[in-house]
Amino acid sequence: NGIGLVSTDSSSVGQDYSFRDNFKKAKMKEASVDAYIGVTSKQFGYYFTYPVLNNNEFIGVMVIKIDDKYINESISTSVLAKDNTLMLSDQNGVIIYSNSSDRYLKSLGSLSVDEIQNISQNKKFLGENILPLQYEEAQNRIRDYKISETFTNYDPVDKSGEFFYISKIG
Repeated sequence: NGIGLVSTDSSSVGQDYSFRDNFKKAKMKEASVDAYIGVTSKQFGYYFTYPVLNNNEFIGVMVIKIDDKYINESISTSVLAKDNTLMLSDQNGVIIYSNSSDRYLKSLGSLSVDEIQNISQNKKFLGENILPLQYEEAQNRIRDYKISETFTNYDPVDKSGEFFYISKIG
């Protein structure tokens, strides 16, 4: 039912996580990956969720949280990060990592009412006000995602052409 039963962090035991999309997907026997601020830990992390089945019957969920520093350090120390601003966003276009700290927890472009509602219901960013940046084209391509793609876009704020690569990470 979404109640934490066993955890390496005892503060998670007894907590209700049934509101999370990753729990709902696991109940449908789907594995998932997501990134958000934990409601219990108040720490940002990457969450890998897998359904626990017995004879193909759903009996629970296993969630593994990875501290964001492991993924963020890989990005920040990459060759691309030396001369470029890098942004990693979630499925809603909310920037969950950037080597430009002023972009963290901003959306690439304007969020739709449904996206705002989804973020709020899932308590992904604990009430953080997600302000949009100037990347409407990237926001729309994430919203209408079908396949991995690259594109360039002129950014009037930064006064430069920018390169985008959009791909879902599973």
